[in-house]
Amino acid sequence: MEDRKVKLEQCRTVYQQFLSRLIKDKEEMTYDDALEFLELDKVYKHELGRYSMSGVTGLYFMINSDEPLDLQFDELQWEQE
Repeated sequence: MEDRKVKLEQCRTVYQQFLSRLIKDKEEMTYDDALEFLELDKVYKHELGRYSMSGVTGLYFMINSDEPLDLQFDELQWEQE
């Protein structure tokens, strides 16, 4: 359980760093207006409450983007065998 606690704290740190960098980049328009549609005030985060999947623990988070996406398949984006 102690190891899980340490690993979960590492996950929280990565989450905090990632989100704070997104906020900074959005405010400073680091990528022009590419982050304009991100709703960083509505980031949903959930920690896995127990061991699952053979001892894995961590958290996941979701960030909303209301920007329309082109979901057409582009063969050039996939590695050729």
